[in-house]
Amino acid sequence: MENLLGYEMTEYEADYFYISDKKLEDSGIAKWYYYYQDSWNGRGRGKFKYDKNEITIAARTGDLLVIGKNSDKKLTYVVIHKDHKAVGQVYEIIGMKPSVSKAITPSEKEVLEEVEEEIKEVKAKDFSNRFEYLWNMYK
Repeated sequence: MENLLGYEMTEYEADYFYISDKKLEDSGIAKWYYYYQDSWNGRGRGKFKYDKNEITIAARTGDLLVIGKNSDKKLTYVVIHKDHKAVGQVYEIIGMKPSVSKAITPSEKEVLEEVEEEIKEVKAKDFSNRFEYLWNMYK
């Protein structure tokens, strides 16, 4: 996330979408923080803060969350219900298969880190366009 959002505290306009049997849309403000604690020996950690809304209330464990950066000041959050057919399409777009495991094993963590590196190379605008297409398909 740091490669996409940086190391500075930034406030974004955010569009939120929930795709399931019901379709929800909302907008608001999201803040990205990156901070360091003395005990972390120079390592940092990023954190999002956002207001509760219809989408964050509807989202459940197991749902797919995709965050796209549309511009320097705008983000798109897409939450797709875990049983919706769009989940498979999103995984296909990014070249992954859905995980069937609830817990991440060390080997899965390594694979996820490799995939994260590959995803960093994809431009956020490309993601935004693809998810806008998916959203319009299921509206």
